[in-house]
Amino acid sequence: MTLETMFSPEAFEIIKEMQSDNVIGRFAIGGAFATIFYKIEAAETEDVDVFVDLAANFDELMGSVTRINSYLERRGGIPEGGAIRLEGTLIQILPPEGKLVEDAILHAVPQMFAGIEIPVFTAEYLAAIALKLGRPKDRSCSSACAIPWNN
Repeated sequence: MTLETMFSPEAFEIIKEMQSDNVIGRFAIGGAFATIFYKIEAAETEDVDVFVDLAANFDELMGSVTRINSYLERRGGIPEGGAIRLEGTLIQILPPEGKLVEDAILHAVPQMFAGIEIPVFTAEYLAAIALKLGRPKDRSCSSACAIPWNN
């Protein structure tokens, strides 16, 4: 099974179109999926974490979430728990929780996935976030992500 069959390139196209359509602003891919770009064996994942720079106050945040969900549902997305299945790929739209993730979005680097350029957290930010989370499943990333293997 290839990554392209596990994670739909079309789902990434729709996320990028959502940005072009001004539904979301800056975004970046983080989490376990992002580690594939650095050849790091991370915890297995069935979803893609899409971190989106959302509004600062609660009312604007709720409006942003509603707009995002409506947009993705119009594009064929199916809500599934706290995520949405888009073109067969489970997508979690997440706000940045703190300055570290805000900076990770800001400093994301373009990576190619199935011919599609997407912004991805750097290995260093992935490591820092994994260390901060302190979860057992993130231990391999916290040590290996600090080494940018693709440079």
